[in-house]
Amino acid sequence: MINKINKLWLFVMSRFVQFLLVSVMLVPIGAKAAQATCIEDKAALLELDFMSFDQDFEGGWRAVADTPGCKPEAVKLIEAYQQQRTDLSDGMKHTLRLHQAQLHAELGHNEAAIALFRQSYKPDEQDRSGWNPYMDATIAFIKKDKPKLVDAIARLKAVPRPEGFDPRDAEGNPIEVPWPPNLTIVESYLRCFDMNYVEVNVEGQCPRPKNDETAD
Repeated sequence: MINKINKLWLFVMSRFVQFLLVSVMLVPIGAKAAQATCIEDKAALLELDFMSFDQDFEGGWRAVADTPGCKPEAVKLIEAYQQQRTDLSDGMKHTLRLHQAQLHAELGHNEAAIALFRQSYKPDEQDRSGWNPYMDATIAFIKKDKPKLVDAIARLKAVPRPEGFDPRDAEGNPIEVPWPPNLTIVESYLRCFDMNYVEVNVEGQCPRPKNDETAD
């Protein structure tokens, strides 16, 4: 009787061990399959022209980034695009680095984001729209450095409107364009200082001031 029980026990245990082995083997396969769904044809994406790769809001790297769990693959894709393409202007490279930085910030990779944001500064003589104060404010918000954020906002507000600035639509009609650019977002950094980059920039959780008044 005891031998029969022992044999039965050994049989049950052997089946259990087999089940565990199969489960362990399947986990990496499933993970790889999930990762593969992020990018179906990487070569085709890398062959896209800049506008299709970067400015198509339903294609290029954005389609990858918008797939749940695929933002890290989108970051790598932008990096691969920059490395492979030899026809990118400095302006195109600047834009791609900025978008990489934003993705890193959304992922909480703060050091990587800050390093790339710093690479996007313009020479002072070329910065007529307050881009550098905007970058300063973004970095200060990520680092949770309120004095530097307040200082960056003040410098951005002080950027003068260019002489002859007269924005118009495609039909030549005057349009109202807030000046300076990006002031609304940097003021939201101060207004919602305790939130993170995703909550303010992606999820829109930072409420606007009443009557659209700007924050002090």
